Amino acid sequence: KTNKLETAFELAFLKNRISFTAAWYRNRSSNQLVGIPLPATTGFSSILSNLNATVENSGFEVETTIIPLKSENFQWNASFNISFPKNKLLSFPGLEGSTYANSYTIGESIYAVKLFDYQSIDPITGKYVFTDYNGDGKITTPDDAQAIKNLGSIFFGGFQNEISYKKLKLSFLLQFVKQEAYNYIRTMSTPGVIVNQPTEFLNVWSATNPSGIIMPYTPGTDATTNALTTNFKNSTAAVGDASYIRLKNIQLNYRLPLQSTFIREAILYAQGQNLLTWTNYFGLDPEMVTSGYLPPLKTLSLGFQLTF
Repeated sequence: KTNKLETAFELAFLKNRISFTAAWYRNRSSNQLVGIPLPATTGFSSILSNLNATVENSGFEVETTIIPLKSENFQWNASFNISFPKNKLLSFPGLEGSTYANSYTIGESIYAVKLFDYQSIDPITGKYVFTDYNGDGKITTPDDAQAIKNLGSIFFGGFQNEISYKKLKLSFLLQFVKQEAYNYIRTMSTPGVIVNQPTEFLNVWSATNPSGIIMPYTPGTDATTNALTTNFKNSTAAVGDASYIRLKNIQLNYRLPLQSTFIREAILYAQGQNLLTWTNYFGLDPEMVTSGYLPPLKTLSLGFQLTF
């Protein structure tokens, strides 16, 4: 079941040299068809069933386009858009007794995750320290996995420009995203296992390096270290700022002068994708944070286009 509300308005000035569009939406969905997890003893991982939960997706979007300069030989078009998406679990009857009790929270986004609250490395023991929510002296799930982090986007958008001068045309797109996501720590290996690790994990804590982010390594047979590493991977330390600004695309075209009536148009172009990225993300790439996948590749290309 879906309940939709949408509203929008548009404005234009100076013979459409300045245009503005804004839109707000809210969709509420319930009785979704999802895979309900099953015990491994059944031989199946899940079964399809209707989920009696209500999820709300809402947001606000703005887009504006302007033509700052326009003459016989020169023209500059610019457009900007930004979106503020929101997601919230409104209701879930019986959530506390369901298989989703440790995954979702009423009033939070369905992209929110429950994690251990990482504090620091104890300067005396050299061990990771987490908040003991129930005060029993142990860090266990779900009792101590109470810190909530939202992995969804806060806002995203783009800035597009197209500048033309006689037979030359330059266009480029800047993409930006404000978000949090899992970082390198989420996929780190148990100490002592022979696998490749990011060089950032060489920053090991010690008395002479108190700013180190990794507790001292062991050969892999220390149960306490292994348990703390697992908690570390499932803590707030494994989530960080994944915001970025990226030069997503840039292209330069030159329209060749022609005398032929057979060929209508000939364009020589150079294009680049994902050339520059500005980010503080502690990971491989802030756009593709899923483990096991290559990030968007940086590419350069030259081409020639003919129109007959």
